[in-house]
Amino acid sequence: MVNEDVSVKLMPAPRIEVDRMRTDVSNARTTVIHAARAGLNGRSIFHEPWWLDIATGGNWKLASVHDRGQLVAEMPYTVTRKGIWRLSTLPPLTRTLGPVIPAAKGTGDDDWRHCFGATQALVEQLPECALFHQRFDPYVSDAM
Repeated sequence: MVNEDVSVKLMPAPRIEVDRMRTDVSNARTTVIHAARAGLNGRSIFHEPWWLDIATGGNWKLASVHDRGQLVAEMPYTVTRKGIWRLSTLPPLTRTLGPVIPAAKGTGDDDWRHCFGATQALVEQLPECALFHQRFDPYVSDAM
């Protein structure tokens, strides 16, 4: 048996960057949402339009808050009917959902006011339902 010394040089993995603004999506609504969301962070995979389209069959809406033309908060939701009742619940296979509100630049009080105001504006846009159920991400510390 020949004992060969084999040396393997590992190359770093290539860095892949996804440009949300240039995603080739045939759904115009999804493209517009991708463009508007470019400044938001803290979304999970369950907030992505493609996930919501698959999980709900396209039956979802987006409450959003804009300030001076900038998207400052968003919250996807679904509305279904069960008999005479209108329900808003988590889509199938969706672990968490809820509002996405990036922190304001300023003091803690500014942050709190910004978060509270954006949350209130989002809730005001939700339709009246007999039942509303969403499970917020436990890693989001400012979920109200």
